[in-house]
Amino acid sequence: TTNGDNYALRISYTEPLSQHHILDFGYRINTNTSHNDKQSFDYDSVTGRWDIPDTLTTNKFFNRTTVQNFHAGFNADDTKFRYQLGLAVQLTDLDNQNYTLKANIVQHFTNWFPPANLIWTLAQGRTMRFGYSGYSSAPSIEQLQPLPDLTNPFLVKVGNPDLRQSFQHNMEAEYNSFNTKSLQNWQLSFQ
Repeated sequence: TTNGDNYALRISYTEPLSQHHILDFGYRINTNTSHNDKQSFDYDSVTGRWDIPDTLTTNKFFNRTTVQNFHAGFNADDTKFRYQLGLAVQLTDLDNQNYTLKANIVQHFTNWFPPANLIWTLAQGRTMRFGYSGYSSAPSIEQLQPLPDLTNPFLVKVGNPDLRQSFQHNMEAEYNSFNTKSLQNWQLSFQ
């Protein structure tokens, strides 16, 4: 039996400095709670039923992941260039409780990354865009729960409650050309 809840809240604020310059601030919090109760039974040849508890593949596990993200950015909109530069910090808390083994693992992570975007207007209808962003991903409850997955006996996977989060860097470039007379559009992007 697996169930979970996910709650998120996001707040943003912008402050104009001039006609073409803006400061933006934001905060986001996301809490994900998962419960996983796995019960397995072995065959009892005396009773002819599957009623002998299998302690190797039975486990009751709880995970709560809380992610907070703070960011501040500067936005400029000139005639040829529009850009955004900022700084963000992401705080992640993982709380894993293995009720079967009576073990609790708490982990805290802090990630800093600078989100940035640049849009360069080459000519009317033609732009180049460059961007960078980063984010972390917390492991799922299936990756954390310390039970063997015996679905494939040649590839037995076991969850790791000490598993750390992953962090991904995203860089992208995009060229866009739109002809307003012929309505022809060309886009080329790299990530």
